Amino acid sequence: MTRITTSLAAALVATAMLSAPLYAQTTPSTTPSTTPATTPATTPTEPSTADKVKNMTMKQWAKLVAEWRKDKAKYTGCRDAAKGLKLKARWTSIYDCMTAK
Repeated sequence: MTRITTSLAAALVATAMLSAPLYAQTTPSTTPSTTPATTPATTPTEPSTADKVKNMTMKQWAKLVAEWRKDKAKYTGCRDAAKGLKLKARWTSIYDCMTAK
């Protein structure tokens, strides 16, 4: 009888040890959070630079570049920095550089 009891106890301990990590991962926290939960649908997000520039027309982009070229030093620096990065789409880097304050 002790062999059966020992085997059952060992099986119980092994099961408890193996299931503990699973239980820890699925247990919700019981501490109340002080900040309200936000969902992506309720918080407006800023579109990425690539999205902003992709949605521009060629006319809008040409107007921006013409405006940026007025500040020759900054535009040349941004263009050369983008070239130095050897990026495939340098226009996003130039846009970020020129719109940075």
